[in-house]
Amino acid sequence: MAQDPKAVQDFLDDLFFMYRDMQKQEEEALRQFKVKATGDKNVAYEKWDYAYYGSRQMKERFNQTEEELREYFPVDHVKEVTMEIYQELLGLKFRRLEKANTWHKDVSCYEVRDSESDELMGYFYLDLFPRPDKYNHAAAFPLVMRSNMDGVITPPTSAMVTNFVQREGEPALLKH
Repeated sequence: MAQDPKAVQDFLDDLFFMYRDMQKQEEEALRQFKVKATGDKNVAYEKWDYAYYGSRQMKERFNQTEEELREYFPVDHVKEVTMEIYQELLGLKFRRLEKANTWHKDVSCYEVRDSESDELMGYFYLDLFPRPDKYNHAAAFPLVMRSNMDGVITPPTSAMVTNFVQREGEPALLKH
């Protein structure tokens, strides 16, 4: 897609400047919401306030909670569409490996190949659902770093770990 690193940097710079003012406006709106909630007109807005005050502001402004909003984002659909976008944008092909060894029956493994050359680029695991003794937040972990030893290339492997909840008879939804 990008012809050279300068084109990529120019694109990122344009995005930064385009959205900087919008970000400042959103942060000021959240600061004002925090002022109203705390009664302190001099209170500062901190980055870590976003989750708490953003949720409260959403409920007040739109009468919508994160729980209600989640119903519009079933995990299977979100996963499928996200993977389609990544494949198109990055020029990749993902193929689920049905017989891959995983640490749990709900974990899936995917092979990643270059869509033009079919070169193996790596692997990734998706561990999407909560269970006992599992991290309760989303994270990505490198499992195997790419290496080239004596001309033998070991492709990288990573894992994305999240916690989508699934109610009986309903699609899985992201747990906050």
